[in-house]
Amino acid sequence: MNHSLRQQTISSIVSNYLASDYDRRPYTCETGTDNTSVTYRTERSLCHMRASSFYQADDRQERLSILAYCSIRIPEQQRMEVARFLVRVNSRLFWVKLELDMDDGIVRTSVSIHLRDYPLSRTMLASMEDSALSTLDDLYPLIMNIAYGTMKAEDAYARYCELLEEALRESV
Repeated sequence: MNHSLRQQTISSIVSNYLASDYDRRPYTCETGTDNTSVTYRTERSLCHMRASSFYQADDRQERLSILAYCSIRIPEQQRMEVARFLVRVNSRLFWVKLELDMDDGIVRTSVSIHLRDYPLSRTMLASMEDSALSTLDDLYPLIMNIAYGTMKAEDAYARYCELLEEALRESV
């Protein structure tokens, strides 16, 4: 689907979604230098942490990414161990990707979709953001145990797998 056939641009759909969101979170907006990409930033308090969400809408490329950033920086001496854990967890994830910036120690999740042939709905936006934020929030205690405790990546990953199994049993 050519974006010119779309009734609204991706960026305007995101803007309308954020402006009418049920909790009316404030957000900021930055237009890219090419005027085809827009980044929206909002914050939310979660169960374990406070996170920043970035919606990156690119109307020309018909792509949307939602990134969720953890509010805590991983100490430099623990970044490699946290990275080992994130790589293991990434192998079990379907839609969300975990990342660690080795320079500044910030952990983030990202969810991206190319919308060339698909409409963008409020439900899809909510699902994308929820996936990014809930994954980060669910993993936060394990990440903090690696960063500030005595847990190793292998042990944290084993605990993550146990928690997944428990969640599967409870859902049946």
